[in-house]
Amino acid sequence: MEQFKSLETAFHAAPIAIFYLKDGNIHVPNNEAQRIYNRSEQDLTGQSFIELIHEEEREMIKDYFSEVVKENGLREKCTHRIHSEAEDKRRFDLTAIKLDGTSDWDFICYQINVSERFQVKEYLEMYNEHLEDTVKIRTNELMSALEKAQVANKVKDSFLQNMSHEFRTPIHHINSFSEMGYKKAQKFLEQNHDPVIQKLQDHFGDIHNASKNLFTFILNLFDLSNLESGDTQYFYRIYNLYELVKGFEHILAGRLEAKKQS
Repeated sequence: MEQFKSLETAFHAAPIAIFYLKDGNIHVPNNEAQRIYNRSEQDLTGQSFIELIHEEEREMIKDYFSEVVKENGLREKCTHRIHSEAEDKRRFDLTAIKLDGTSDWDFICYQINVSERFQVKEYLEMYNEHLEDTVKIRTNELMSALEKAQVANKVKDSFLQNMSHEFRTPIHHINSFSEMGYKKAQKFLEQNHDPVIQKLQDHFGDIHNASKNLFTFILNLFDLSNLESGDTQYFYRIYNLYELVKGFEHILAGRLEAKKQS
């Protein structure tokens, strides 16, 4: 008798819904079952268990019970919704155990609330959909930016190719004129040393060097454009960095001197 009372106490104190079904009808529901369905033991007793299931899933539960009977009580749990007047999104895992020596529809049923698991699953599915949409949007934006960059690059290359002659011609003139002035000043200085002519020759020399550097820079600019378009290949060689720095030093020395005088 005491053992029976202990089992009855454990039955009603269980944190999951437990039903004893007889011929498919509820014979004894525990306290958690009464709480889930918000109905008293008297209201639940005698009711068909199938009627507690959501209308859209009753056939599924019937098939589940049939499989339990067919497999002698060994069957995985079945997830379902419950019948409710109001919208009820809760989900439950149902496990049915067939009782030996009883009719086909005598079961012990366990219901476990797994709503939180389904909410997490739904959230992850929604997040994945949102992530896929975000990736598509970002991909389209990147493709659009890439297409614009490619168009801009083609426009730049076309501009440089068309303006090549316009860049080179004036620099050639400046280079030739400064070289001619430098040589004429050199001839004059070979006959007569004149500080003014010496200064003039230095200016012609600076102009000539600067024009050569500018011309080299423009050629490098064209080379970079050709490298980007794949029309030119890289060639590596040793370069005297000291000469490059000294050349800039000579160019900048005149500017620094002019600033000091001003």
